[in-house]
Amino acid sequence: MTALVTATLTLLESGARIRWNQVRRSSWRYILGWTIFIIFMAGLAITFALAINVSVRLAGRTGSTPDLTAVPGGLLVGVWFFTFVTGFGVSLSALYLANDLELLMAAPVPIHAVFSAKLFQASLPTYLFVALPALPSLWAYGLAQHYNPLYFVGVLTVLVLLPALPVGLAALAVMAVVRVVPARRVAEILGLVVAVTSVAFSLWGQGASAGAFGALRPTSITRNIAQLDIPFTPPSLAGHGLVALGNGDWEGAARGLGAFAALSIAGFAVALDASASLYYSGWAKMRSGAGRGRRLRPTAAPSPLAAWAAHPVPAIVLRDWLVIPRDLSNIVQVLAPLAFSVFWAWQLLRLPARLATDSTLAPLVPTMSTLATAMVTGLVFTRFALTGINREGKAAWLLRAAPVSPWQWLWAKFLVAYLPFVALGLALTLGLGVAMGASSADIIQSALTLVLVGAGIMGLAVGIGGAAVRFDWSNPHQMVGYAPSVIALAAYTVYGMAVIALLGVARLAAFLWPPVAVFAWAGSLVLAVALTMGAVLLPLWVAAERLRNLD
Repeated sequence: MTALVTATLTLLESGARIRWNQVRRSSWRYILGWTIFIIFMAGLAITFALAINVSVRLAGRTGSTPDLTAVPGGLLVGVWFFTFVTGFGVSLSALYLANDLELLMAAPVPIHAVFSAKLFQASLPTYLFVALPALPSLWAYGLAQHYNPLYFVGVLTVLVLLPALPVGLAALAVMAVVRVVPARRVAEILGLVVAVTSVAFSLWGQGASAGAFGALRPTSITRNIAQLDIPFTPPSLAGHGLVALGNGDWEGAARGLGAFAALSIAGFAVALDASASLYYSGWAKMRSGAGRGRRLRPTAAPSPLAAWAAHPVPAIVLRDWLVIPRDLSNIVQVLAPLAFSVFWAWQLLRLPARLATDSTLAPLVPTMSTLATAMVTGLVFTRFALTGINREGKAAWLLRAAPVSPWQWLWAKFLVAYLPFVALGLALTLGLGVAMGASSADIIQSALTLVLVGAGIMGLAVGIGGAAVRFDWSNPHQMVGYAPSVIALAAYTVYGMAVIALLGVARLAAFLWPPVAVFAWAGSLVLAVALTMGAVLLPLWVAAERLRNLD
């Protein structure tokens, strides 16, 4: 036991020293950024504490004492659950995805010590990020209630013990999940959940009415916080124990705070021991290489479809369509555009009514609908086109050595993004056209325009991404640099608006001067097709030359 404690403390000391050296040697921009962030969070904490103080005083004047006694419990329950949720991700990253795990496991250090040190190092900053802002709020509540000084000392004690149980339970949950699902897959799923939650809150914020923010009034703050109090949970017991301590109820304080301390310490000890045992057994299995090999199934005779798929272009397309959905980070990238497409669709459905009074602009409704559809669909799939070549990473050199020409490689990456673009774009065009009551001719014209514009957008994205090749990335966000992303965004935005403007001018000219309709449409189509061919072929040619000269 002594050796385990000594090893754990040694690892904690080494980790703190390494972290301090990183901070000490970091650039002034890094230090300035963190300083501004800390000041900002401190300002938010003080502002929230002042709001609670004012709210408690106003609520005390109105006599709503039942709500006031539940405020500390509500605050502590919120901190408790937030610590548990963030502790799951932090424990997963520290215990399974850290870069130094292999070296630590090979060192003459007990695995239980590695587990404990990693868990404490990862959880402490996250907990401080949550607990420190809660401290002024609880003190502001005590000042408003005129509690005795022991309450403020009790708050510090409670906040020190509060993260023990949620951190232990989060680590235990990680151990249980990772034994079923690989750690990196769990991290991808967790990222997807966070992205979905962020998008949901963003959409809620866009659609929320002004009345939804009535909960921010001073008289409502304490009532909303009190609703978070869940009776008989450890943080609720601590909150009611603090209230009893502040009022001089020593028996109630001992009962609440004692139960909280006992549950937190005992639960943490049990969860920590069980988690460490599961962690040890998991690494032992990985070292011994436990697992049975799969039996090879006899392969069937190749079908005509398989023979067609053996061609380089369809083979790469099918391979990417199978691989991309497995990486949930790719799904995260399309969630926000898909969610915002709902907002755009709602705005487009209201567009005919807005332009109904203007007979000159009414014919441009299908054109504006096509422009919005192309923007939304482009946001979803241009990322896949821009990173198409670079997504291969170090495996790109295998493709480079294979009997695959640069043009076949680029056309395959073009189709990987273009075909889904066409499928989603046509679905949105048909749905919006029917919902807006557009004619069949307008729907067909919008669909053809979208197919044409999509080809140019994807050609520009694939070409620019292929010209700025980058195969040495370690983080998916590093696949394309900042400059190529900005250039690509500007290029296909200008191209898309130019082509749709050409067709919009033709539509408006045909409506205002019917005799010139044929000439207007013919000229606009020729220019639009010429622009599209240039947007597809020229960037792909530049990218092909870049790939051909790779060494």
